[in-house]
Amino acid sequence: MSPTHSAVAQFPPLSAPTSSSTTTTGGVVGAGIETKLSRNWTAKTEYLYIDGGSDHAFLSNPFGPPTSTPTTFTHSFQVIKTGLNCRFDGNWDGLPSFNGQMLASNHNWNGFYAGGNAGIGTSLTHVHSITPSTGISGDENINCTGFAGGGQAGYNYMVWQTYLLGVEGDFGALSINHGVTDWNDDSPPKDQVTFSQKTSWYGTIRGRIGTTTGPALLYLTGGVAWVRLQDGVLPSGTVGGPLTIKTGTEWTWGGGTEVALDQHWSAKLESLYVNSGSSIHSDFPPASFVQFNERFVIVRFGLNYAFN
Repeated sequence: MSPTHSAVAQFPPLSAPTSSSTTTTGGVVGAGIETKLSRNWTAKTEYLYIDGGSDHAFLSNPFGPPTSTPTTFTHSFQVIKTGLNCRFDGNWDGLPSFNGQMLASNHNWNGFYAGGNAGIGTSLTHVHSITPSTGISGDENINCTGFAGGGQAGYNYMVWQTYLLGVEGDFGALSINHGVTDWNDDSPPKDQVTFSQKTSWYGTIRGRIGTTTGPALLYLTGGVAWVRLQDGVLPSGTVGGPLTIKTGTEWTWGGGTEVALDQHWSAKLESLYVNSGSSIHSDFPPASFVQFNERFVIVRFGLNYAFN
């Protein structure tokens, strides 16, 4: 954690640079759904996991001696994107949602459906700590991934057979378990503390709005979200307290693409941003307060069966 204080001079001069710029090389993998919208247009929703390599630019403690062990920064990124492609073949055809011709499909999007999903959950939880007596504060991020999967059910209502108004609920496992260990620079000895987070399940109830091309839906979604989790601060040594167990209730929003496979079955690729609230902990020395702002991104592939 990088502490800050109104009297910066109380710390010794930095023994190493605090930032660097470099170009690393890694790899990328992913998957997506691309569907035809008209004779010229297609839409795609795609997920990419990017391994950006690593570098060794920093000392592990910038306030320590020049001989401190270097810290390795490992860079990884997740990208979810939806886009349109146009094929330049000399012809032109508009989009169905803008008075273009609807593509033929034997799939009826109206009515009830149910299905399952599986994917990846990513923690974007931000941790902020402060010691009121000194004003020293610091920040950490708990970034990690885990399995996300479960089931969903909902109802679609198609307006003029083109526009989607729907509602969907889902419930599933969210297996994220990670801790970030850092030093406490407030007073010697510089005790190490671990900011820990563990999730077990999540659920949402959301509205959906979008449009269809006939064989595909493009939609946005948003509503209420619940996440069952444990978080807390675990100091080194014998001092410390148990993790706090809670069900965070806040909101979620996202979007995706759903493509008809036949008369009843469809496949979808979807991304959800989940805000599950905040937790405040004051159970680690010295008299400090730690706030966990719990945020997650869930990218999942699903199959639905329409009961019509």
